Amino acid sequence: SLARRLLLLPYAWALLLYSGQRRREAISPPDLLLTSIAILPDGWLGTVQVLVITALVLIRRHGSMAGGRVSKLSEIDPGFLLGLPVCFYIVLPKWLGDEWQWALDHGAAR
Repeated sequence: SLARRLLLLPYAWALLLYSGQRRREAISPPDLLLTSIAILPDGWLGTVQVLVITALVLIRRHGSMAGGRVSKLSEIDPGFLLGLPVCFYIVLPKWLGDEWQWALDHGAAR
């Protein structure tokens, strides 16, 4: 279960970045992402993985989810999808540090 969650995180991170949702709330995007994956029921992990990768591919191909065609899923760039976990786990410590430092500097952690 932990390995599946660790595999889901990079794809959910990429979807978060591609979706453009960059709000500054009391809970930062990394905290929201980590919490969401942590509390996800085990039975849903496979389904969520498929949905996240599908949404990610559609957004990369069409710029948004609107008008995306499922037939385009056969054109998945394997290099992009295989490289995401490596990139994510290299970037994660910096991303968490930057977000937590921003929260401390701007009083969001009170």
